[in-house]
Amino acid sequence: MFSFPKTYRLLKRQHYNYVARKGLKFSGRWICLDVLPNGQAHCKIGITVTKRYGDAVARNRFKRLVREAFRLSVANFSTIFALANSYDLIVRPRTQAQQANMYDIQHEMVQLLQQAINR
Repeated sequence: MFSFPKTYRLLKRQHYNYVARKGLKFSGRWICLDVLPNGQAHCKIGITVTKRYGDAVARNRFKRLVREAFRLSVANFSTIFALANSYDLIVRPRTQAQQANMYDIQHEMVQLLQQAINR
């Protein structure tokens, strides 16, 4: 029930590039989010963290936090937003994200997705 299967992930570089090129971009205090409707039954997420963000430990910590925030939120996306459509999401950290905890990232991800839906 609370797993994070491959069907919920963006796996191919071409898919990342397509979402980054065609999707709407939103920025918050902790993360930047690219959002694109995907016409599928569920949301998919991709996480991009460059070396500029920090060392491997910091990058992996950010990815773990985002995956957990998404995993806990994805079941509620349809009830929170009454989604008629699902979305592909690409999450990128802002520099300040190293001080964020999972709940900060989860809250901001939901807020930015709400902005995308209202647009």
